[in-house]
Amino acid sequence: MEDVAGFSPFALERYFAKYEFTAPHLGCCSDCEPLTMKELIAMADADSLNKWENLSLGYTESNGLPELRDEVASMYNATISQGENDGWEVDKDNVFVVAPEEGIYITVRAVLQKGDHVVFPSPCYQSMSEIAKSIGCVLNSWEQETDKQGALTHFSVDRLRKLVTKDTKLVIVNFPHNPTGAMVSRKQWAEIMEICRENGCYLLSDEMYWGLEYNPQETQLIPACKIYDKAISLSGMSKSLALPGLRIGWLVTQDNDLLRSLKTLKDYTTICPPAPSEILSLMALRARDRIIARNLEIIGAGLEAAKVFFAKHSDKFYFTPPVAGTICFPRLLTGCTYEFCTNLAEKHGIVLLPSSVYGLPHDPQCFRLGLGRRNVPSILSMLDKVITN
Repeated sequence: MEDVAGFSPFALERYFAKYEFTAPHLGCCSDCEPLTMKELIAMADADSLNKWENLSLGYTESNGLPELRDEVASMYNATISQGENDGWEVDKDNVFVVAPEEGIYITVRAVLQKGDHVVFPSPCYQSMSEIAKSIGCVLNSWEQETDKQGALTHFSVDRLRKLVTKDTKLVIVNFPHNPTGAMVSRKQWAEIMEICRENGCYLLSDEMYWGLEYNPQETQLIPACKIYDKAISLSGMSKSLALPGLRIGWLVTQDNDLLRSLKTLKDYTTICPPAPSEILSLMALRARDRIIARNLEIIGAGLEAAKVFFAKHSDKFYFTPPVAGTICFPRLLTGCTYEFCTNLAEKHGIVLLPSSVYGLPHDPQCFRLGLGRRNVPSILSMLDKVITN
């Protein structure tokens, strides 16, 4: 496929789209088991249920429903305390409701101009680098480290420090990481903030999986927007709250000048959020503890099934368990993962996502396996039969 308006085809989305609604066994989903409308309505408090039943399907506030923004601010201000480093108190006026992909697009467009220097994580969701590339920016990838088995493991802050300079305009990070489930420590997180602060650059922090840490008391990070005044935190309903179909997310930043720029750009994209999605999001945020507990239980079952499967087939795969999120990135020890995944999809209806779609300089021959759906144990059982026979 050819580039369109300076954008290369989105390899991950094009591969996924080929099978998402036709193959019977999706094993690479990056979300949690989606809630049904019935399940969500059953969790609704009286206020949000009343708003739902009396909802006007008209235009909405461009910034987002005030009650929804207030709920997001309250969630950020209730993060696990880390003492004196808890940071800025989020106000609803600094919360800007967007579609998640829209949030990436308008942030990058608001911050960058042709020739600006950008540092982004690798691997990453393609739009994290592609939008800057389309503008004509100078990009450097913060590559994930590998172990002796060739598997992707962790991100080195020392490597990042060498990449970021006084000429850097934007650093992009993503923790918990997609697709490996990797994290940085709280000490390393503080060092990342300091690197950006010393060089005066913006920081776009993709926090879509925030809340899905397996040991949050020890590993959950303070949202970047709370501890760095030029940070923009991106999150939403799609991953941690199991409602990707609502297409609701948000940007949070202390930088009011940047917020004004974001609002200007949104007038050229979606203009305002969909009214039904906002009310349904409000319901879910008010029931977030129940939803996240449910999601972590499902992920836990998927992770345990994965550990058993990969222990049994350690001669074929190398598995590094994630520490957060809904996905992992096992390595195929022999052969090509693109051929492996395509064969599974075409012949057996099992969809895994090959690492080739991430456009890495050197393909690590990994594949994305989702852990957040209830069908993960059964899919791994089917995969066991395929590779055993």
